[in-house]
Amino acid sequence: MVILVTAGLAMAGAAANNPAFKTLPNGLVTYKLSKFHGPCKRQYTVYEFQAHRADAWAQSTAKQVKAFGASHCLKVINQDAGGYQNVSKQLDQMEAAIARKPNAIILWTTDPTAVAGVVKKARAKGIKVIGFTAPPNATTDAVVGGDWHIDGGLMMNAIAKKIGRSGDVLAIWGGAGGSYQTDLAAGATKASKAYPNVKLITKTIPDFDPAKVQPLVENELTRNPNLKGVITSIAVMAGGAADAIEIAGKTGKVFTVSGLIGSKENIQDIKTGRIGFMVGVPSVFYSNEVVIVLANLLNGKPYPKKVVIPGQVFTAANISTPGALKWELRPEFLK
Repeated sequence: MVILVTAGLAMAGAAANNPAFKTLPNGLVTYKLSKFHGPCKRQYTVYEFQAHRADAWAQSTAKQVKAFGASHCLKVINQDAGGYQNVSKQLDQMEAAIARKPNAIILWTTDPTAVAGVVKKARAKGIKVIGFTAPPNATTDAVVGGDWHIDGGLMMNAIAKKIGRSGDVLAIWGGAGGSYQTDLAAGATKASKAYPNVKLITKTIPDFDPAKVQPLVENELTRNPNLKGVITSIAVMAGGAADAIEIAGKTGKVFTVSGLIGSKENIQDIKTGRIGFMVGVPSVFYSNEVVIVLANLLNGKPYPKKVVIPGQVFTAANISTPGALKWELRPEFLK
């Protein structure tokens, strides 16, 4: 199956620039970047704003945008808000950047609605804005990201099938208040309606700390003998859930599902079954694609207006497939 993931092109005759992804029967995805129309006309100054840099995925993204941008027309200045809760800090960072008149902004929002006014201000001053990962609820020049509703639904479907479509599932969503948390939760809740014998219990935490996940799972295991599964936003959090399950002697009886890889240890967790199912979010592909889209835009070349990047489904059966992890994290995070 081939999935076209762009919605509109910035210039006519640009169909060859449309990225397309093929989902394989084993759950993995073949990724193909948009075409870069070089050479660079000149170097452009770009600010890349991130909601946080608390895990390997976010750190890998920042490094890759900067490194890949350097060879694709862009001088990238990375800035980190320090967490989805730090909305005012990101707004201050953006205002300061606008005053320096960069050519463009790559924006992973803390709060997609709160930043809308600053996005409008930047564009009014001729600064190009690319919505990235968690884009703003505002008009931008392009968007590159995933669809967390789909990923939340994939997690819910996976755990429901794993537990035989009956039992309680505890979902712990990190980054409370951010669009990543709210959209994952919405997707999982919608998918849960297909499983009338599965009860979804939802909790949120402000960050993605596995130490905060473990006691929540321990408490639920103690009070709820019908708990059969745990969903977490990212694989680092799932490590805390797996620890609680093992301590309670529930290995093989309560199962875990998670979102993106956060460390090399998480890969081993998938291989051993501590994490039964994971929706991968390819940080290197995200980074390269947003750089290419922006470089083409600034060079006046064809670029896709919207790219929705599908995640691939990792299990113990497919994660060792050659090339499976190519796009997930930069090599230093996989050592």
